[in-house]
Amino acid sequence: MVVSKKSAQLKQIYSVLAGLLVLVALFFISLALSKYFLKNTTGQFDEIIAKKDYQAFAVFAKSRGPAKTYDLLKKKFSQNEPQAHDFAHTIGIVAHELQGLKGLSLCDTAFNYGCHHGFMESFLSQNGIEQISQIEQACQGLGIIHSPSCLHGIGHGVMIDSAYDLNTALSSCRLLTDFAQSYCFDGVFMERVVGSMLTAENRITMTPETLQVPCRDIDQFYKNLCWRNQVIAWFVYFKGDTPSIGSQCLQIEPEFRRTCLESLGHNITMTGSQDPNSLTNLCRVLPDNAVSDECLVGVIKELMFEGKPPQIAENLCSQISPANRQYCFSLFAELRAQYRERFGR
Repeated sequence: MVVSKKSAQLKQIYSVLAGLLVLVALFFISLALSKYFLKNTTGQFDEIIAKKDYQAFAVFAKSRGPAKTYDLLKKKFSQNEPQAHDFAHTIGIVAHELQGLKGLSLCDTAFNYGCHHGFMESFLSQNGIEQISQIEQACQGLGIIHSPSCLHGIGHGVMIDSAYDLNTALSSCRLLTDFAQSYCFDGVFMERVVGSMLTAENRITMTPETLQVPCRDIDQFYKNLCWRNQVIAWFVYFKGDTPSIGSQCLQIEPEFRRTCLESLGHNITMTGSQDPNSLTNLCRVLPDNAVSDECLVGVIKELMFEGKPPQIAENLCSQISPANRQYCFSLFAELRAQYRERFGR
């Protein structure tokens, strides 16, 4: 009887040990499968990014979920590189398609608010221009720091919704409140140039005859924002040759040259350089190879907007001419306060 009792106890122990072994085996199998699928997912993701295949990226985001895909994008572009902006657009589109207005909560400051812009495009495409006030309210709810970029995204959306008809898109922006309209206009003019939803062959192609079209002849009310975004097209046309672009800025109406040269600085920053000497040299766009203070101010603004190390922007103020240097440091102090609120650091 004692032997029988011990035998039963041994069987119970063996049974427990066998169960534990099964659990351990299942754990390691699960771990191996997770690593396998993670490796495959990462490999597929990297391939899509390398090919700039936005359609495949949208399919990937729908299957994996926009939140997980956005996390992968942030890990891939951990320095907030502007090259990820168009991919973030796609995240916003998918977030709206899958989650409706609730999907806007996924979007944040990353990649120059690209997620917001894509979200607006999708919202207007699905709901029509008649619902534009609804999305404006959602943007305004983000607060004074983040709402401008969200409202700018509406401009991208209305331009796409209008099939890239400039006058129709600008009229749509006028349905917004006065505060929101200028941000919307800016988005319209940017979308006109970048054509984010157009194939390469259907995007604007500049010629020597069209370098100043439509900004030269457009209504005075829109000129400032038109010239600001025309610089993007010049950057492509002149293959990044900043003196040639600066020369174009100096040919336009005097009251808009500051905006034009600052926009040149924005676009210089978006090439990815963070070296102060390189950035300063790219702003040598004035006669006699002189540095444009306005261009450097544009660089400083964009560095802070993108969340780059603040000391780079602050150090660039020392490259500004003595007459404008104090203004630059005062501007930096304002931008630094916004930076803390936007990025929490």
